[in-house]
Amino acid sequence: MFTYANTDPSLRFVGEIKNPAAQTRIGVRITWKALDVNGVIVGTYQNDVPAIPAGGLTYYVGGAGSARLTGTPASATIEITDPGTLTAAPPVANATAESPTFKRAAYERDSGARSYDASFVLAATHDLKVSELDTAILLKDADGKIIGADWADTSAVPSALKAGEKANATGRLLVPAGEPATVEAYVYG
Repeated sequence: MFTYANTDPSLRFVGEIKNPAAQTRIGVRITWKALDVNGVIVGTYQNDVPAIPAGGLTYYVGGAGSARLTGTPASATIEITDPGTLTAAPPVANATAESPTFKRAAYERDSGARSYDASFVLAATHDLKVSELDTAILLKDADGKIIGADWADTSAVPSALKAGEKANATGRLLVPAGEPATVEAYVYG
């Protein structure tokens, strides 16, 4: 699990939620906790995880800023609080993430990490409401280790897209250590 925290306070993390079953898993619910250096909970949130394909995984990107934190985070944990159920129906992809790119940002968002701007094309495969999508943008080093993560900013995207429509989604990722070599983007929902 990748975690980045600073004294703003701000927190970003990504976890892999795996499904080893031979069927799609739906209805998974997680609870994450932000912990300070003494292990005291300074933030928590519950969320549903998008459908996880058979034998696959979903990247869950979470985090919070000062409005949702009662102290300075140092780490995060993710707990599966409801394992969901299995279904024979494969997950339906209402959108895909195409052509992800990244570059060093023109300015640093935080003095404890380098900032990178990432973008991808959100392509609707079905009519959809953008608010019902979950996204993940990951920066990985040359060894494939996640060194930066965030969810996409879709505020400039229309609230609904028709099948075949495309829109640009962006993100500002913080990399505390390492050098990004690749970017991956995911859309769930």
